[in-house]
Amino acid sequence: MSLSKINALVGILILFTVYAVLRYNVFGDVDVQNIPVFILNKSISMSSAFFLLLAAWSHWHKEKEATKIWGTYSLHLAMVHVVLSLMLLSDVYYPKFFSEARMNVDGELSMLFGALAAYLYVLLRKTGIAKRTFHLIQLLAAIAIAVHLFFMGYTGWLKYGSWQGGLPPISLLSFIIVLGGGVLYLRVLRRED
Repeated sequence: MSLSKINALVGILILFTVYAVLRYNVFGDVDVQNIPVFILNKSISMSSAFFLLLAAWSHWHKEKEATKIWGTYSLHLAMVHVVLSLMLLSDVYYPKFFSEARMNVDGELSMLFGALAAYLYVLLRKTGIAKRTFHLIQLLAAIAIAVHLFFMGYTGWLKYGSWQGGLPPISLLSFIIVLGGGVLYLRVLRRED
């Protein structure tokens, strides 16, 4: 693994963490004591989405080693995101996912597709998968992530006046990034290289 790829990982994590701190702590009302898990979880999830896009881009350009590195970064960040999200999953951190004492349909659908995406990511690490099947799993993982993100944040995406500091929600930015990756994976699947 090259030093430039490690620097990219660190740089992207720092960039998206700064964005999250600006949006939620500086312009929003989230206390700075929530940076270590709540805010960092946001930057980790967006970084995972970004590395998915880089993996798809590299795959489209037939850069096998880069595809593997970016995909591995995306997988590992996604797994950390899953663990942190499960730690935070409550009506205190995510009130929009709950109605009374239970999750509402948006919360349940977001969690369902997040779990499916994590499962598909793990399948991609399995060896011996036929190339076409592997490409199909990549596409399905991107779709599952996009649906997860949609139910996570669609209610606030078009309410520009409520965007803290005028900065778009991380779920919207991640959704757009993942859609880009999904389009590239669809092109790879259709190309059948």
